[in-house]
Amino acid sequence: MSRTPAREGLRKLENEGLLEAHPRRGLVVASVNNDAVYEMYDVRKILEGAVSAMAARRASDAEIAALLHLADSEDLIADDPGKIYEHKCIFHDLIYLAAHNRYLLKFLRSIRESLIAQRNISTMVTKERRDEVLREHRALVDAIARHDEEAAKDIAVQHIEGASRARAAMHRDNLIAEVERRASTFS
Repeated sequence: MSRTPAREGLRKLENEGLLEAHPRRGLVVASVNNDAVYEMYDVRKILEGAVSAMAARRASDAEIAALLHLADSEDLIADDPGKIYEHKCIFHDLIYLAAHNRYLLKFLRSIRESLIAQRNISTMVTKERRDEVLREHRALVDAIARHDEEAAKDIAVQHIEGASRARAAMHRDNLIAEVERRASTFS
């Protein structure tokens, strides 16, 4: 491969925030800090609301049936954080596809890829959040099945706000635990 396509590829990755330029080190893989995570949640609220409204307007009967099937099957895996996490990715992908907008699909998948680096602190680890997600998914699917664009949008926005709140609570709890751990070493 010649240098020009490689440089262009690296520049594109840098523009997408996946690489960062550092003095004396060159380009390195970008880290996702907490500020960036919450900024992504802000963007997700807007995009998920829009894509859910579009799905309510444009979803085919087959896509609605698939969403209903996914929502119905969630109870079977509700106690497994890993399975719920994978399932919710499939669930959201199907909503993105049902919106029939390739650009929203691309943007939302890009945000998800950026958040995957933070999976080790997935909000799916708490039973309370998993139960909340199941209720939110069911309400969202029901709104899409009714072709209620406004309800689908509102539910999607509330769903992302819930995820953001859960993430903030987990972050706070992790900080408190770290402070307590460090304080106990001085005792």
